[in-house]
Amino acid sequence: MRKRVVIFFFIIITIANLRYTPKAQASQEVIRTKIEILCDEDFSKYNFKGNGSKNNPYLIENLSISYFSDLIHIKNTTKYFIIQNNFLTSGKKAIFIENIANNTGKILNNSIQECGDIAIDIEKSNGIQIENNYIYYCLLGIKVFGGENCLIKNNKVFSSFSGFYEGGTGIYLYDCKSISVEDNVLKSNSDFGLVISSSHSIEIFSNEITNNLQGIFVSSSSFLQFEKNNCSLSSYGIFADKSSEIIIEENFFLNNENFALFLLKTYNVQVNKNNIKKGQIGLYNKDSTEVNLTRNSILKISKFGVELINSEEFRIVENIIKDNNIGIMSNNSYNIVITKNSFISNNNYAIFLNEGSSEFLIYLNDFINNNLEGSSQAYDDGTNNKWYDEYQKIGNYWNPSNSIGRKYKIDGKANSKDIFILNEVIYQENTEFILTNTSRVVVFFDVTILTLIFLIFKRKRKQKQT
Repeated sequence: MRKRVVIFFFIIITIANLRYTPKAQASQEVIRTKIEILCDEDFSKYNFKGNGSKNNPYLIENLSISYFSDLIHIKNTTKYFIIQNNFLTSGKKAIFIENIANNTGKILNNSIQECGDIAIDIEKSNGIQIENNYIYYCLLGIKVFGGENCLIKNNKVFSSFSGFYEGGTGIYLYDCKSISVEDNVLKSNSDFGLVISSSHSIEIFSNEITNNLQGIFVSSSSFLQFEKNNCSLSSYGIFADKSSEIIIEENFFLNNENFALFLLKTYNVQVNKNNIKKGQIGLYNKDSTEVNLTRNSILKISKFGVELINSEEFRIVENIIKDNNIGIMSNNSYNIVITKNSFISNNNYAIFLNEGSSEFLIYLNDFINNNLEGSSQAYDDGTNNKWYDEYQKIGNYWNPSNSIGRKYKIDGKANSKDIFILNEVIYQENTEFILTNTSRVVVFFDVTILTLIFLIFKRKRKQKQT
């Protein structure tokens, strides 16, 4: 009976892992040369199904191609085509599309392995659909250069390796506009999971970007939305540099080595409802302005939950900042509002304001069991910082309190005090924000199924014994 249970568990685990295996297999027609289409007339050379119309596109399908050069190259065409269900291995690029008519190309359900260059390379082409492809051990998984209105969905890119400046990357977008990247798995790549450079109006939804050297890198881009992604187990989760108009919402960051989120020289960024756990720094902000941090859960960070350097005009509102070393660390930052947050059980100070930190307004926060070995839960070496709202005469809740009368003393050279301390906790500790990240739901589903199977077998075994 025990042997049967082990075998059954092995079968279930194998089935669960099938979503990471390629659907296109090497049982198709084998070709030892490349397919090169440089004009509409070239399609007729290959006897593909279809006629190139929108309703009857050419079908480049069910092929197994291995060659030392580019495998499928399509350029300067206006005909409709679909590249699907192929097994491709190459010394260079597997699929190379450039300068084709808008909305005429689809790349679906291909398996691309051991490609010495880019697996799928799209240049100066718009409206391309790239979906359900499996890419393993290529220099770069998917690259879009100068494209607009493309969809990159449900692809799996594993183990891209470094070779030159853009190598080792799962997906690379350069000079793009209106691109959607959804439900992809970008995992164990030797450099970046995803790179976005000089691009605008990009949507990144429900992707699993984990175990890469670096997670998502963004530079010189604007109007970006990152939502419900799993950005974990890398050097960093998301690094945005010289970018603006960004929404980062309901993402999951776990145990990124250096920081979960790094904002460098960014402007107008919304960071909402993210779940951040472990790693050295949760949110690292340098030379950034007009950033809102709202309703994030920041837990068990070994250094700083939030670090502000030369930053201004931040609003930090309704966050749970718990079990970190220091909750918020500020250096040379000013005009910061910190309100309605819960600072709980941070080992050191909940808030630490170094010299050069000024014009902070800190009120309506709960400070509970922070820096228990010290004399105060917060530290202030800055200037003109207020630990209360003087107009509403509202301060913060402190437990334990070092107050004399209604004044709570803040450590540091500024000799700051909260002169309107509150007697009752403001916000009960909320549960961590529950995200609906697809990858984690799938993992939960797999574990649940295995648990149920185990319980069923165990129950049947007991029934037989009785």
